[in-house]
Amino acid sequence: MSVSNSELIYFDNNGTTKLCNEAIKEVTKWLSNYGNPSTDCKLANKSKEMINCGKNYILKHCGVNSNNYSVIFTSGATESNCFILRSMSSAYQKINKQKPHIIISAIEHPSIMACCKSLYDNKCIDLTYILPQSDGSIDPMDVKDAIKKNTCLISIMFANNETGTINNIEEIGKIAKQRKIPFHSDTVQIFGKMRLNIPKYNLDAISVSFHKFYSPLGIGLLIINNNLVNEYQLEGIINGTQQGGLRGGTESVPNIAGAIKGMNVNFINRPIKNKKLKELKLKCIEELEKYWPIIYYEDFDNKQIKNKFDDVLVIIGSKTNCLPNTLLLSFVSFKSKICNTQLKKTLESKYNIIVAVGSACSTKSKLASHVLTNMNASDEIKRGVIRISFGDYNKLKEVTKFVKCYVSAINEQI
Repeated sequence: MSVSNSELIYFDNNGTTKLCNEAIKEVTKWLSNYGNPSTDCKLANKSKEMINCGKNYILKHCGVNSNNYSVIFTSGATESNCFILRSMSSAYQKINKQKPHIIISAIEHPSIMACCKSLYDNKCIDLTYILPQSDGSIDPMDVKDAIKKNTCLISIMFANNETGTINNIEEIGKIAKQRKIPFHSDTVQIFGKMRLNIPKYNLDAISVSFHKFYSPLGIGLLIINNNLVNEYQLEGIINGTQQGGLRGGTESVPNIAGAIKGMNVNFINRPIKNKKLKELKLKCIEELEKYWPIIYYEDFDNKQIKNKFDDVLVIIGSKTNCLPNTLLLSFVSFKSKICNTQLKKTLESKYNIIVAVGSACSTKSKLASHVLTNMNASDEIKRGVIRISFGDYNKLKEVTKFVKCYVSAINEQI
């Protein structure tokens, strides 16, 4: 069974999404405008006006305004994450003359993990990792218990990019506010799925990547509390006079214009779109259950399952509090060794279906998922895991095709 290039099925929307036509047109339109927003000439006015209008639109969308929060355009959420971690730890050290302490979850995006490891290895910070619960969520009480006198920042992702589990950011935000500790969240996976009311969650800063919701690659943002910037006298990690000195470099005007347009289009009928995404996810689970029993990881008991079944499908992530589009699925065989990288390769090369792997089938590899490792997933689960993430352009018939191809690809291995 093979399909043509015209029938490509793309199920890696948590990795990146297709650029919407409206955003493409907007980027193209602004490519001919060479007004540099960093200059004072009249050619720059149009660019400045678009950027300012875009910033106000984003702030309003998040329930704040320019009096209390600022939008800093970056190259993506990786840069935004590094900015808040490095600038806050440096500022705290300078002001308080002591080493700062940062709290993160053990399942953060690699950009957070790598940045914090670098700061820790260079003796710039003390660091606490909060381990996830069996459904992949972070317990707010664990965050509370980890707070120290020198804690300068709490950074917990809103929704995990692998499991799709949504954290209780509102409760963590309350704890941070009560203890007067700045609170940041990597909101990459959820920002395009729901309107984030920043005051509701007591967030001081959030990171966003536009390419996760049908907008251009290479453009992201950090929304940050003005009081935080002023109190700590935060400095950019890329030096320059642009964007109030917090992010040097001439703004990418076409990308910003495309990002704003893509964001606007994304949120048209968003609840209806989310309902469709959930339908695709449930349909996928329903179709797969015709072939193998399905068990949620939080209910998974290796010995009991092994005695009852030869093969099972394990869903990793919260049953009830999860992104509508994300399905982290592992084929667990107690008689055969499954290799997910081979499974991904077969789906792509033979069936023209693109998915992601959350872990390497060689569980000792450096590519093995830190998320699954910190959830104490067994080697059997790590070996068979793939991530399916649906997008607004996917259709029910694609789910049906995927299931048939997935079953065939699994049978090739067992």
